[in-house]
Amino acid sequence: LSEQVYEIYENLVEIENYSADEISKFNFFIKQLEDFESVFAEVKKDEIINQIENSIISENPYSTLEINDNDLIVATPQKIIDNQIESKYQFWFDVSSDEWIKNDTGPLYNAWVLQAGWEKEEYTLQDNIELSRQKTARILRKLTLCASQKIYTYASLFDGSGIENFGGIEKYLSHGNEVKNTVIAKPITPRDDQKPVLVYKKGKMAISAVPGAGKTTILLSLIIKLLNDGINPENIFVLTYMESAARNFRERIQNANQEFSQLPNISTIHGLALKILKENANFEKLGLNADFEICDDTQRSRILREIAAKFDIKKTELEDFDRAISVLKIGGSSDVANNKLFALTPSPLEGREQMWELERGMEFPRELKIKKEKEKESLSDKKLIKFLEFFKEYKTVLQNNNLIDYDDMLLFSVKLLEENHDILKYYQELCHYIIEDEAQDSSAIQQRLIELLSSKHNNLIRCGDINQAITTTFSNADVEGFRRFIELSDTKVSMDRSQRCTKEVWSFANSLITYADAKPETKNAFYKIFMRPVEGKNPDEKNAITPMIFENEFVEKNYILKQIKTLLAKEPKATVGILLRSNFQVASWTKFINNAGMKAITRSECLEQKGIFRTIFAILKIILNPFNNENIAENYDTLSELGHYKSNLYQTIKNHPTPFIQINPDDIANADLAMFYWDLIYWLNFSSLPAEELAIKIGLYYYNSSEIEKSNVYLISTLIKRLSMSYKKYPTLIARLGELAKKPNLSGFKFFSEEDKSDREFLAGKVQIMTLHKSKGDEFDFVFLPEMAEKSLPLAFENVSLKKNARFMEDVREINPNYRPKTDDELKEFLLAENLRLMYVAITRAKRKLFITANKSAKYSKVPEPSVIFKELGVINE
Repeated sequence: LSEQVYEIYENLVEIENYSADEISKFNFFIKQLEDFESVFAEVKKDEIINQIENSIISENPYSTLEINDNDLIVATPQKIIDNQIESKYQFWFDVSSDEWIKNDTGPLYNAWVLQAGWEKEEYTLQDNIELSRQKTARILRKLTLCASQKIYTYASLFDGSGIENFGGIEKYLSHGNEVKNTVIAKPITPRDDQKPVLVYKKGKMAISAVPGAGKTTILLSLIIKLLNDGINPENIFVLTYMESAARNFRERIQNANQEFSQLPNISTIHGLALKILKENANFEKLGLNADFEICDDTQRSRILREIAAKFDIKKTELEDFDRAISVLKIGGSSDVANNKLFALTPSPLEGREQMWELERGMEFPRELKIKKEKEKESLSDKKLIKFLEFFKEYKTVLQNNNLIDYDDMLLFSVKLLEENHDILKYYQELCHYIIEDEAQDSSAIQQRLIELLSSKHNNLIRCGDINQAITTTFSNADVEGFRRFIELSDTKVSMDRSQRCTKEVWSFANSLITYADAKPETKNAFYKIFMRPVEGKNPDEKNAITPMIFENEFVEKNYILKQIKTLLAKEPKATVGILLRSNFQVASWTKFINNAGMKAITRSECLEQKGIFRTIFAILKIILNPFNNENIAENYDTLSELGHYKSNLYQTIKNHPTPFIQINPDDIANADLAMFYWDLIYWLNFSSLPAEELAIKIGLYYYNSSEIEKSNVYLISTLIKRLSMSYKKYPTLIARLGELAKKPNLSGFKFFSEEDKSDREFLAGKVQIMTLHKSKGDEFDFVFLPEMAEKSLPLAFENVSLKKNARFMEDVREINPNYRPKTDDELKEFLLAENLRLMYVAITRAKRKLFITANKSAKYSKVPEPSVIFKELGVINE
């Protein structure tokens, strides 16, 4: 091999074109090949190449780096060690990343790197862990010796792709002082309904908690109690469903004792699943490559779009297929579909009965209902077959690109534990206590993961509120699973005391449970736990609930605006929330409140509702089509709404007889218009810049008053850069960016926001606007529920209508042989139950006053029907 390389060099390379350093590199390369050949002298040439391709080779530097005084060296730890680079200071970044503790594979390699002999007959998981720890210890020791004065270490919650970090080398680091083994925390005096939690010792405990019962505080106290009782932090696992909740637990435990360096394992359940996959090279057991990545929304959007183009799938159908992928996977039908249906070869439009016949007698796990008398398939049958082909392609693309999606994290971690006893045993030994928050949102696969991990010590605490299960229709949450756990648990705790709401509000919330229980179609919508007050602690307010129905939207909005101004005038530090059914309502009300001279805080996670993104996107769209006056006018309207320019110039720009950018600036009499014109010309001068660079210039031009704003500008630029790698043409890039901006939760993208602050001083005098779903976990002094039409949120069975894709989703679920199919009426009951729980959540956000309003305008139908909630109130003020 070395001779062939040298022959190529002799024939093709002209020495005079290369520097001495480059020739030295080549000579070093030849020597490496010769050394490798001498080691494998008896091995055939092709096998040597295979050995090179499949081995991890450690090499010494061919030359010493020249480093001058005051140079800033950026390198991996291994490069610092290999080059023996000494410095006064070292900065270790992302010490919470698993990149610091990546495992090496194979006993021979570990023995070589660690200079250890190998005499054991088998290579176990514990061997891999121990050898990898030794390697990490040696690297850190050598790295430390290269720093003469100080080492600074920094951790991060997320990696560069927005994926949760599960831990790196933090546990090897200390402050240099003796770390206390106990957590000193301000003691709480538990209420009677909370006491059973704090006397917990072992076993399965189910905690049902009403809104405002203080479940986060009591779970935190339980965690601290376990730590003070001597439980090792690494044996306590706290699982949440939101990254913000996990962060909250971490910060509050850390604040309880600043010197306590090791925290329990606190993460989202997806974070734990990823940890199981990555730790100790477990992914190899599943056939995954070491550098597998998580398929975030930007990648997923591109992949789905490309597959849709291949299969000629329309936009609405693609949206259904996108959702159905998760339904199929989490529903336990993925392997069935893959092993049975994808072995078939007929076209997607052939009859399904023909497909089964082609299996040559193989019995399909569950026969899908096909009427013999039908000569042609139903549209639903055709759509299902088309989807299964689509799903097969989706799995293939992920596999070929070394990607797994968020569902795969859970599925693969469960598969790994079920099929590898040594790995399961390792994690069961670690999981002495598992504490799960928001258990009502747990899916069946998540519950299976928790069940596997806790089955040795059987110390499992699950806390939640079935009455706040509001994601079942668009997620895979298994409410009944939590209900069964409550019934079968060793200890049942009902935290039914709440000091959040005034009497009228909590009584009204309880009446909703009673209302549902009295109707056969909603009898199981709620869990029978009723809010009770905490003596002397609840707010005392007269006329706390105000129902109003108005003639039109204009009157309704102005009534609410007047009420908010009156309330804040009396109590400037009060908190106000406007809760709405959909994101488009959030955008409309945000614009209305801002135009009224008040400050609106939007809690939506949609990028398109973030001011910085909207500003950057508006300028980018102007640059995309600068000769279109309507395009410029629409985006000018956005910029003026955000406060960058004066308003009321929309018509002037739109109706200009010639392209606005070709106007003679001397003819512009309006100073505000002239200002916008020159800014427009300024941005067009930078139109040749890459979109991500242009985004930075735009963002920093309009937003530079805080580090949070600047950080978000760079985040948006990073998102655009990632998109531009797949979409080279500017129009396509802008179109895809606009689509991603509408997603409620964009995975792989964490937007920093002052809106995340929960202190009352920041929120005082501002109006928080969000969807009903987003309000969960929040509370406000005064809550407004506008536009409460029955069409928007049906609360009566006769008003519920199924979405067009409901039956298709049911067809996908029915692929699972263990799934019991639902009738249309059962699907309506399921949807109605969640609507009622969503209303319950909305009501219980109000601490002091609750305003429920509707209007008679023709927004939803010719004769909009107000929500039945008004009838239940008993009084309607028109």
